[in-house]
Amino acid sequence: MAKRKSRRTRRTGASRSATFGRVRSSDSSSEPTTTAQLEAQYQYVIDDLKRIGLIAVTLIGALVILSFFIT
Repeated sequence: MAKRKSRRTRRTGASRSATFGRVRSSDSSSEPTTTAQLEAQYQYVIDDLKRIGLIAVTLIGALVILSFFIT
């Protein structure tokens, strides 16, 4: 008698999208979000953008300096 392959069920993308597709409904009584609240909530994004900008400026500066020595 041949061995039977065990079947493992995987979650499909449909079940995951149903979980992630839920949108928080906004209440009409809630206050509008202010800029200060958004800055506090997304402070890590601002920090990351500053770090990326610093790295970009440093690398471009290094390329400009290297271009004087290479040519």
